[in-house]
Amino acid sequence: MQAFGTEPPVLSNAPNNEPTVRLLRYAWDLVMARLGTFVGLMAILMFGALAIFVTYIGVAIFQGFNFLQPKPVGPTDMLVAQMAATLAGALIMAPLTAGVYGVVFKVLRHETDPMSGMSAATRYFIPAATLQFVVGSLTVASGVLFQKLLGPLWAGLPNLLVSVIIGFLTLLIVPTMVGLNLSLGEAVGSSMKRLMAKPFSYLGYFIAADLMACLGLFGCGFGVVLTGGILFVAIALLITGIVPTPMAGDPGAYPRYPQQTGY
Repeated sequence: MQAFGTEPPVLSNAPNNEPTVRLLRYAWDLVMARLGTFVGLMAILMFGALAIFVTYIGVAIFQGFNFLQPKPVGPTDMLVAQMAATLAGALIMAPLTAGVYGVVFKVLRHETDPMSGMSAATRYFIPAATLQFVVGSLTVASGVLFQKLLGPLWAGLPNLLVSVIIGFLTLLIVPTMVGLNLSLGEAVGSSMKRLMAKPFSYLGYFIAADLMACLGLFGCGFGVVLTGGILFVAIALLITGIVPTPMAGDPGAYPRYPQQTGY
């Protein structure tokens, strides 16, 4: 265990990094140690999500939908609002997510100015936005299809399942682009290869990381800014192969980050 106020532990680079509980514990320690940094990053993403929500509500109201007196809608009645929100997500949330990963990778590498990693938002704007728009469009299209086939009452569950599958298959793509400086096509191929090699291991890892990231949400809604960064760190550790250096005499142990403030 490192003393309070000492330098962060040195990390070693491994050619491959498998999803393990050890990495999840390390992700928790890092976020708690650099809480100021990650609260700021999660707040930025929350404002991005709010902008998407406002876009959806605004377009729906412009179309004449009354949220105070909602009426049954057909499969395509909200399509314009859904696609507007999808476009907003591509233009706002996707580049912001790339920027957050840029900061996370710099934090993991102990660079002196980690917030400069937000430049990834502009560097990867086009591929990240393209990916997000395609993913969002597929989700919207599946929702319309299931509503037409099953009706609005039964469409929710299969549409949710499709959304989860799409999310699982694409979760590593943006961090792979940012962390390894790959093109969109290269990142898709690399992430698909990793996921298909051990799909259940990665699925379990993602679910555990998601639950840890949502602990703040369970406490209070906005509390997610305190723990949301765990998901980003957990995924970044997979991408770069950066692992905590074991402590001497105990290969199963790992050093914890000291408490730090600021960026």
